[in-house]
Amino acid sequence: MILKIDNLEFNLDFNERNIQSKIPIIFLHGFTGNINDWKFLENKIPQNYSPIFIDLIGHGKTSSPGNAKFYSSKSQVAFLKKIIDELDLTKIIICGYSMGGRLALDFAFEFPKNIIALILESTSFGIEDEIERKERLANDFKLSEQIKNSTIEEFINYWFSLPLFQSLKKLPKDGIEKSKISRAQNSKTGLRNSLIGFSTGKMKNYFQLGNNFTLNILLITGQLDKKFTQIGKSILPNLLNGKLEVINDAGHNTHLEKPEEFLKLINTFLLNIEK
Repeated sequence: MILKIDNLEFNLDFNERNIQSKIPIIFLHGFTGNINDWKFLENKIPQNYSPIFIDLIGHGKTSSPGNAKFYSSKSQVAFLKKIIDELDLTKIIICGYSMGGRLALDFAFEFPKNIIALILESTSFGIEDEIERKERLANDFKLSEQIKNSTIEEFINYWFSLPLFQSLKKLPKDGIEKSKISRAQNSKTGLRNSLIGFSTGKMKNYFQLGNNFTLNILLITGQLDKKFTQIGKSILPNLLNGKLEVINDAGHNTHLEKPEEFLKLINTFLLNIEK
């Protein structure tokens, strides 16, 4: 369905009959992704949970406004809150991958009373070093210019060629091509402004705020993604109810590379929340 929020259109997919009678779990995709990234688990999570898939701003069938201010953390958190209020939800679980995980963190800190638990896959907790923060901002702006000067297909091919995604080469070629085609449906304006407005370089430093987390939090990383696995290990001591699961022989996008292992981890986590 298309939900209008502040004159923008947000694309959602969910079972309207279930979201009030079951525990809603919102799935937030990563940069260049869309709601289709999560469809593999649609009917495979515990029956008392109701999945809600959202195309984030600038992605999929959701609006891609030209002003980067709509893509900021403040704006995206506000949009997500309005969607939750529009659906008349009070308590939710959020599962976010990479960029979607960062939005989940921002939302949880802004509206902790709405959150039952978080599932964060390959998620940054911010950048502690100020020089690295500025470098990330500069790099994301550079990437945004690359999108401007390329076709969307050229940029998606480049994005998949980054070292972060090298482990995807082990997957069947037709699966990767299908993912690229899906991502190439995104708007260049949306992707550019996502990098400018929602850069990791602008993210709060949750390494300092980590001990404020009292929620149940599941961190998932890939064993081949050493950077984000180390991030998980570093933040874990600050999470009072946190757990880190590392999926063997997987890189940054664990749910694409190892969907069955990913599904097993989140289902175990969801079932344990009920106890």
